[in-house]
Amino acid sequence: MMARRRCKFGINKNTKACLLHPRPKKGSWTRKAPTTKQRRSMPARCFADPKNKKYPVCPAGKRASKTALERAKPTCQGVEAAYERARQQKKPAVARRALRMKKQLGCRW
Repeated sequence: MMARRRCKFGINKNTKACLLHPRPKKGSWTRKAPTTKQRRSMPARCFADPKNKKYPVCPAGKRASKTALERAKPTCQGVEAAYERARQQKKPAVARRALRMKKQLGCRW
């Protein structure tokens, strides 16, 4: 009988190989954040730093069409992610804007 392999972060179902990094949580912002290509078609209201189109706060999903991205609305999860990232990168102006967005949306985090 074969010994069972121990993997720290689980096993890939398709290749049966050990995962090198932990999988992101199902509801995490990592899976909902827009790609660079999707960011180009998003309006300025979807960013905590609209001038540079950085720190997105609107979710995109995997198969978001261009019109869906234009109608996207900021979410509390996106605002929280933008705030945390701005604090990590020492961008106080962006962090303040994210806090203002939090108050407008009525987020509780």
